[in-house]
Amino acid sequence: MEQDAQHIKINIKDSGTGIPKKKFKTIFEPGYTTKKRGWGLGLSLTKRIVEEYHNGKKKFLQSESV
Repeated sequence: MEQDAQHIKINIKDSGTGIPKKKFKTIFEPGYTTKKRGWGLGLSLTKRIVEEYHNGKKKFLQSESV
């Protein structure tokens, strides 16, 4: 985490299987998932909270297969 007087930057690392580069633009849409189970709402909910309630930004920087 990085912080200054007006901003906080939080980096999140996932140890999952990775996401193909061609899917980077769709991962924040409701229903997107790489799993057999689940609704795919986690990242879309995170996006909504960050952008609408905190006037923040989110970025997907990279994904690597483990």
